[in-house]
Amino acid sequence: LLASSAASDVYKDRDGTRPLVMVDGELVDLSYLDDIDADAVATVQIVQPSAELVEQYGEQGYDGMIRFVTKEGRKKTKKIEAQRRKAAHADNE
Repeated sequence: LLASSAASDVYKDRDGTRPLVMVDGELVDLSYLDDIDADAVATVQIVQPSAELVEQYGEQGYDGMIRFVTKEGRKKTKKIEAQRRKAAHADNE
């Protein structure tokens, strides 16, 4: 690929397959990678194709997934987890 190619093209396999892209639990278009702010990303996970992905996302699961958690998304997740723990503790009293 040329240096000026879009990031989304880099992730396209020779046979045209493209992985799913998930950001903070939501599927987004692969073009998200063209404008991603690296400073906003907390973690990136490459998920290999699996029966679970295919079961959950259909044929697109055969291409695997790139899963991002942003710093903002991580804060929201921690807040939700804290609320769940608080609710569970209140239910146990």
